[in-house]
Amino acid sequence: MTKWSELLNKTSISPDIFEDLDELDAEGRARIEALRDLCAGVIDSKEKVKQLREAIAELRKQRRVTPGERGYFADVKEELAEIAEDIRFASTKRGQFVLSGQDWWQHLHPQIRADKRFDDIVCGMHADKYVYLVIGKVRGASALAELQQLIDAHEPPVPVEYRVEVR
Repeated sequence: MTKWSELLNKTSISPDIFEDLDELDAEGRARIEALRDLCAGVIDSKEKVKQLREAIAELRKQRRVTPGERGYFADVKEELAEIAEDIRFASTKRGQFVLSGQDWWQHLHPQIRADKRFDDIVCGMHADKYVYLVIGKVRGASALAELQQLIDAHEPPVPVEYRVEVR
């Protein structure tokens, strides 16, 4: 099963960028295919982003970029910026908290979703504090107590703040 944290971090250039090369001449097609080959694989460090940017700059220097090629290079540049931002965020204290929190909630999520009493409950990380947040509504104090027991049984690594309305 894919970890939720992995879904939040972009680590590759979308192959969809390179799908439609029909409008390019043979030389342009070969150049964009070379760009696609450069972008293949996982990009999971600042060093890899830097190396890829340098390799793309070298590819661009080989000949003047045609109007037909310009969009491909722009799309790759935009996705590389997203990847670099995700790498930066993941290396911060807040990023590590959010990513590890997503993985912790992932194991609990199916149990909460399976119980109809918790249909109006949303779980996540607090926007400013280093606590998990449970928000929503339940019918009765016993449902809230059971929700708290379920969450506590999974040993949350940080405090859990409940903003649950009992109806």
